[in-house]
Amino acid sequence: MGVKKRDKKPTLKQKAVMVDLLENTGKPIGQAMIDAGYAPATAKNPLELTESEGWKALMDQYLPDIDVLQAHKDGLKATKIATSHTEPDKEIADHPTRLKAVELAYKVKSKFQPTTLIQNNFGEYAKNQRKEYEE
Repeated sequence: MGVKKRDKKPTLKQKAVMVDLLENTGKPIGQAMIDAGYAPATAKNPLELTESEGWKALMDQYLPDIDVLQAHKDGLKATKIATSHTEPDKEIADHPTRLKAVELAYKVKSKFQPTTLIQNNFGEYAKNQRKEYEE
């Protein structure tokens, strides 16, 4: 089974949003939508854009799955140079970057819901505390 071919072509506004987001990393998508000419009411619900077939076609074009996967794999193996005044520089694992890559993998696979994890962990903690208190 290959990559799904999208039939719907992106609109000029959709293209403008994509270019704006690529050039301005971290910019809120709603603001990019307004800057591209979308109505503020539409920009309050970016899902109208991001769930459209035209947007998905743009994502396939500008962020091909194979490139994203390769960058993610690189992140899982990230390293950095540790420097010291007394020892030679050495390459070590970059654990914060690796952790971010792992978190992203879980999010993409819909296996990471921080709120649910916190609630579940707190629920278990509360049960254990109650058992200890009752004993």
